[in-house]
Amino acid sequence: MRLTLLVTIDSVKPLGLLDVLIHSLNLQTSQDFDVVFFNQTPLPASQLRGQLRCAPRFPHSYWTIPSTDFLGQHPVWDLYAFHTAMLDEGRIGDYLMSLHMEEFLDSDYIEEVSKLLGEHSFDILFGNLRRTGLTVDAASYFIRCSSSPDFQRALTEMGAAASPHWSVRAPAARRSRVRAPAAVLSLYRLWRGNQRATAITHSKPDVAFDPTPHGFHQFPEYRDEDVYLMSRRFAERHNWFLKGHHLYFEDIHFCQQPGVCELGPILAKLTRFPVYFNARKIYHIQHNNFYFQIEDRLFTDLLLKLETDDPCIRSLQFAIREYRRGALSISEALRYSRKNPQREGTQDMNYRYHIRYLPPHVIPKNA
Repeated sequence: MRLTLLVTIDSVKPLGLLDVLIHSLNLQTSQDFDVVFFNQTPLPASQLRGQLRCAPRFPHSYWTIPSTDFLGQHPVWDLYAFHTAMLDEGRIGDYLMSLHMEEFLDSDYIEEVSKLLGEHSFDILFGNLRRTGLTVDAASYFIRCSSSPDFQRALTEMGAAASPHWSVRAPAARRSRVRAPAAVLSLYRLWRGNQRATAITHSKPDVAFDPTPHGFHQFPEYRDEDVYLMSRRFAERHNWFLKGHHLYFEDIHFCQQPGVCELGPILAKLTRFPVYFNARKIYHIQHNNFYFQIEDRLFTDLLLKLETDDPCIRSLQFAIREYRRGALSISEALRYSRKNPQREGTQDMNYRYHIRYLPPHVIPKNA
């Protein structure tokens, strides 16, 4: 059993975030993993390494976006194309997991999740992402921990170990721009579904993600979580990373937007889904957001000059123009680039592309 972590290094966030992630990987109690760093910065890998406080002590490599894909200081990025390239180049182990640079792991995460996957061979396993209140400066304290036990003690002392699950806290709804009442209702449904499934009464929704004896829990419906493990076999069989297509500025996630991209019910017909790992945790560090694809003047000037038939880029160009003339706010422009009446946003195309490769018997008749 070997895991491959695909870590995105973007052109906006501070590299101090990556130091914390690398340190958590250096302290792993199992070394049955390797890492490919997806370098989205204008720096070559050699210069990037020179700016890090923590040097990786695990097998790793870099995959850097070509300079021709940059518009100023930022790239036209495509995470799906990157994942496809890693599969094509044979750089993926038995399972893959895509991480952002602002996430880091319990020091025995690899060991415990590998045991579970070895026992159950899930096609998809959500990773148990936790939303901490830590800033990059506060999280940098963990770099001082020289052993796995010290690292885990620090997580407890700083309150990170008690952080709520990614999908069950109100700020998650606010940051994803979902109306709070709808989000609260969905979380309540998830919680109630878990109660029915486990016959346990809990006092708050977050307890639904507490550890169980088996190390995982299958919920009756899918709720958003950005981090998951997927078997290489499943990804290749269903062309999950959409070889032959582009999804620019779309994160690797299971898109579940009512009326736009409802992949959850489809996947539940295809495999055990959704299954959530709960024995160990992944932690998310707070950071500022800068949506350069809308806000950066040089990037957007150059993007608007592109002549393209790509629906995602066309949607983004329209959103930029409307944002510039004041017709859309930044959040509205982002929303339009993701889903719009023409059904050419990234989420619209995410669904349209995926259902081309899934078995016909799981696809809704009206899709």
